[in-house]
Amino acid sequence: GGKSAAVGGETEGLQKLKKLAAECQAQSSGKNASKNNIYGANLSCKISPWLATGCISPRQMFNEIKKSAM
Repeated sequence: GGKSAAVGGETEGLQKLKKLAAECQAQSSGKNASKNNIYGANLSCKISPWLATGCISPRQMFNEIKKSAM
């Protein structure tokens, strides 16, 4: 049996978004951090299924990333 690529729903999308925002924050505070790669394509690709299906909104994504950057 294969593993499901993504679980749907707002709750799952928000949990994934919070986890990814925390990872971005940790990456940005690392030794080799670069302003160019903090919130790059890696984040948007990992969260796009929930954005595309309306489980989370761009505003929710923006607010979560903004919180993690503080």
